[in-house]
Formats: sequence, C-alpha cells, structure tokens
Amino acid sequence: MVWARALFRGRAIRGPYLENLLFSAPVSSDDPGSQYAAGMAIHEDGLVGPTFGHRGWIPGYISSLQYYRSHGFAVAFQINTDIGILDHSTSVVEDMETRLARVIMTALPK
Repeated sequence: MVWARALFRGRAIRGPYLENLLFSAPVSSDDPGSQYAAGMAIHEDGLVGPTFGHRGWIPGYISSLQYYRSHGFAVAFQINTDIGILDHSTSVVEDMETRLARVIMTALPK
C-alpha cells in the first residue's frame, strides 16, 4: 500500500509524472464514470468513493490494487481462483475491494 500512496500522491517518481499517468479516456459510453489511463482504471463513482487502480488476471489467479483517493488509502489482494471472472458470473473481486475498503475506513481516524 505504500507504493500506491506514493504513486498516486505524486511522490514515487521525480518530476510531474502524475498528470500524464492519469490522462485518461472513457471506457465506454455505457459507463461515463469510468476512464482508462496508463495501465489503470479510474472510477469516479465507486461504492466507497473514487478509485484509481488495476485488476490483473492470469489463469487460476486474480489480483487487484485500488487506491481510494478521497480517503488516502489503498487495498491490494490476490486470490487463487479465476472461477467466474472471465464470464463475469461472480462479483467476488468487487465485493472484496468494497469490504476491505470499508474495514479500513472504519479504522481511520475521524
């Protein structure tokens, strides 16, 4: 999570890279709140606020890194299944992202 905070707060690389990294284009006209940038998705309307992140897939595994910019924390995980991922028959990844984010948010100082 240290990497995500440094990257998305503009501290990971010298120089003004963040603006270029976050330069994005719409994913589809059916989803105006989602953009795709340099290797990451930007979702303006996530269940716990806007996110920057990326999901990865290889046979048998799925991973996710989401940075919740409004709250200043990241969630990352990898699970050793891909059942239901390619055919979108499960929402396990989105559910894990949201549940982990909510747990962290309850632990943040108010």
